[in-house]
Amino acid sequence: MFNKAILFGAVALAGAAPLSAQEDVAEAAPVNKATQAIVKNVPKILDSSFQATFAIDVFNKSQENEQSMNFTVKFQDMKHWALDIAVTAEDEFEGEVTQKFTVMADGSYLYLDSPDMATVSQGFLNGPAKLELAFVEKMMKSEMGFDLNDGAAAKSKMTEALGGLSFKEDGSTEGKRRFLIDQEPVTGFMVFNSKNWLLDNAEVNSEGMKTVVKASDSSKVKEWPEGTFTFKPAEGVVVTDVTSMLQGMMGGLPGTSETEENLEF
Repeated sequence: MFNKAILFGAVALAGAAPLSAQEDVAEAAPVNKATQAIVKNVPKILDSSFQATFAIDVFNKSQENEQSMNFTVKFQDMKHWALDIAVTAEDEFEGEVTQKFTVMADGSYLYLDSPDMATVSQGFLNGPAKLELAFVEKMMKSEMGFDLNDGAAAKSKMTEALGGLSFKEDGSTEGKRRFLIDQEPVTGFMVFNSKNWLLDNAEVNSEGMKTVVKASDSSKVKEWPEGTFTFKPAEGVVVTDVTSMLQGMMGGLPGTSETEENLEF
């Protein structure tokens, strides 16, 4: 089922997904040179333009199932980025199912498109949709404590999450920096490009979940071609602005947890 988590997830993926989402990390992990290097260099990625393709496999150990995701990210800043996402999972009726999405922020709107839009939205939408970024920022502020205007806050969130883990450098080479993670309940490793600190690969284990990340075609970008972050629907296709509808359904932010939990389209 497609729900509003896709929107929040897409924003997070653009800047921090391979490193993300440990809300219950320890408040004060041991400080050492390896941890200091991670905290100092990795959040700086959000200060630069970059592109990368990631293959992510998430294995739920208790349910013995696996979900795979491939996505390509083009990132200019917190309000200009594009994601092409393909998610593959097992459906009990249809077997292995892959859903594809395009998510893009152009500075004013967040766009969502999918070949299966009618299916995943249960017939609510037949084509691409868009949301005003100002409204997305309010949702981000309510859910995650920062908005898309505040790159410093996004870096601070990443620094906080990484700083709550204890790293040990092990197996590094001239071109790669490899760090072990050993901060219960999180274990695993992360490997970064030693020059630009873009993620190369990682394995993270936490509370019955195992996540494996492999990156390719990662590089910093000096200047994006004009139109890179301009959404271009197929000829004759109408983009539906769903901002007003979502504002009405959520009834204002913050403080509509029941409505938010049931918001699906």
